[in-house]
Amino acid sequence: ENLLGREYYILFELLFRQKNWREADKQSARILLIVTNQQSTGNLPIEAIDGLPEEVLNKIDKFWLKASDSHFGWSIQAELFSYFNGDLEQMAKCCDWREEDAFFWKGWEKITFDLSSKFGHLPWLAWKNLGNSSNLLGIKTFWGIKNSIGRTPFYQKLLACGIGQNLGDDAKIKDEHYFYKRGKIKWRLGENEGAIANFNEALAINSQYAEAYSSRGLVYEQIKNYQQALLDCDKALEYDPDNTHLIARQAN
Repeated sequence: ENLLGREYYILFELLFRQKNWREADKQSARILLIVTNQQSTGNLPIEAIDGLPEEVLNKIDKFWLKASDSHFGWSIQAELFSYFNGDLEQMAKCCDWREEDAFFWKGWEKITFDLSSKFGHLPWLAWKNLGNSSNLLGIKTFWGIKNSIGRTPFYQKLLACGIGQNLGDDAKIKDEHYFYKRGKIKWRLGENEGAIANFNEALAINSQYAEAYSSRGLVYEQIKNYQQALLDCDKALEYDPDNTHLIARQAN
C-alpha cells in the first residue's frame, strides 16, 4: 500500500506540477502493472484485466481528468468506445490514433503528448502493442497481444466499474447526462446540428441543466448564431450563477 501511495504521488507530480503527459502515461501503465503483479513480465494479459481494482482505475482516471480539464482520461475513452458501439476504427479516427489512410495504428513516437491533441488522445501507453521497446518501462506487449484487441475488454471493464457512462445505442440509462455527453462528442466531431439536438433532448429532461445550456451556447457561437448563444449563456448563469467562465463569456 505504501508502494502504491508513492506511485500515485509520482503520477500526481507529473500531471499537476510538471504537465509531463509523456512520463505520466508511462507512470499510469506502471501502476497497472504493480496492482496486477506483472512488473517482472511487463505485460498486462487480457485475463488480468478483469482483476484490475476499480479504485485504482478510478483514481488514475480522476487524476487525468482534473489535470487536463477533462480533455484526457480513461472515462472519456470508455464513453467514446460506447458511443461508437465498440467500433475501434471509428474511435481511433476520433482520437487520432492512426495515420490518415493507413492500415496501422500510430506508434509511440507519433503520439502527441500535449493538450493540442484530440479529445481522449491520452492515456496511450496502455492501449498499444509496444513491440520490443525495452526503453519504455521494459514493456514488450502491454496487453500481451498485438494491435487493438485488448482495448475492448478494458473499456468494458471501465464501463462495468462506472468509469465513464455507456453512451451506446444499447444503453439502459438514457438520462439527461446521456444526451448531454453524446452532444459533447458530436460537437467535438464537428456535427453541430446533431450536438444541438442532443443538448435539446438533455434539456427536455432537465430544464435546469446549466452545462447543457452552456455547451449548446458554445455550438451556437461557433455557427455564428450569437443571439441564441447569448440566450443560452444567460440561461446557464441563471442556474449556475457562480460560474466564472460563463460570466466571462457573457461579458464578451
